[in-house]
Amino acid sequence: GTERFIPTYYGLYFETQEVLTISSGTESTVRNSGIFNEAPMYNMMLCTALAVELFIREHISKFRVIVLVCTIFTTYSTTGYIFLIMVSVLILLTNKKMTNRRLLIILFPFILGGGYYMTSKVLESKKDTGEGSYISRGSDILRCIDVGLENPILGVGIMHGGREYGSKKNNFGYSNSLFGTFAHGGFYFLSLYIISFLIYKQINELWWILVYLGYFVLFTFTVSQYKYCTIFFMAYSYAYWNVIAHNKHTKSQIV
Repeated sequence: GTERFIPTYYGLYFETQEVLTISSGTESTVRNSGIFNEAPMYNMMLCTALAVELFIREHISKFRVIVLVCTIFTTYSTTGYIFLIMVSVLILLTNKKMTNRRLLIILFPFILGGGYYMTSKVLESKKDTGEGSYISRGSDILRCIDVGLENPILGVGIMHGGREYGSKKNNFGYSNSLFGTFAHGGFYFLSLYIISFLIYKQINELWWILVYLGYFVLFTFTVSQYKYCTIFFMAYSYAYWNVIAHNKHTKSQIV
């Protein structure tokens, strides 16, 4: 195809991706991938930063929130849009200013229904404007499940390099982490991730629940199981749980 020459960023060369903006497929725009090789990876870092800003920082900066949200929109990442919808629903449901609990109970199904509707519309738009990646991701998930079921205990081996193109034997694990981890390491390896991200059930900390729930969504649909950020979240989760469960330290003592 045609080559697009893009100025370097302080000597670091990278290329951007194009994405269709309407279902007719006649218009396209450039995705904001930052200095990452793909927009979804940039989106994962942006969403993680947004979760930290909203649920961990004691004093939320509205400016940072606005910048992060606007930047997530420019990545044109379906995962990012779903993440924003999920975070919006969580904020509405956990809003401390919502003193009328009866009103919250009445609005609860409408909030969930609205979130579900918006998520469905995002997925439909993705299918219409990015059908290639939509179908590719679905095929990859099915292939990962097949490989994992063929080797359910220990998988085919960690650090397997997923390939979007090539022989079917090696063509899996290139579009997601959850099912790719199952194919690479079976139920044993997958359980390490599942327990670390869902271990918050052992700890009655709302901020912990929201941050890890959000990161689990990002992890599921972005290839990140071997990235430092994911490993950090896993290690922090296990360490936090261990200290709370066995040493009975308080949150302030841990911090």
